[in-house]
Amino acid sequence: MNAYQYITQYSERPISILGITFEQFNELAQKAIERDLEKQTEREKQTIRVNQKGAGSPKSLSSIEAICLTLFYLRQSVTFEVLGMQFDIAKTTANDYFHY
Repeated sequence: MNAYQYITQYSERPISILGITFEQFNELAQKAIERDLEKQTEREKQTIRVNQKGAGSPKSLSSIEAICLTLFYLRQSVTFEVLGMQFDIAKTTANDYFHY
């Protein structure tokens, strides 16, 4: 069970894990996902495609899990190796998600 699944199951726990309430997390995630979609649309307009849209590796985490990973890292000050174990991804993938 990763941190996102945990806070979804135990909605009173996010303050100690992420530093914000469950409602604040959901509001932040919604705004961040909307902003990310806007940025992707802007980038897409300027992209000259070689491959078909959607080609490549599928994402390891959903957008909301990536936001949770970032907040977890900032609150807990863990290594990317620990983040990788917590979210069941490689430490380099955790690093990539954090620095996206």
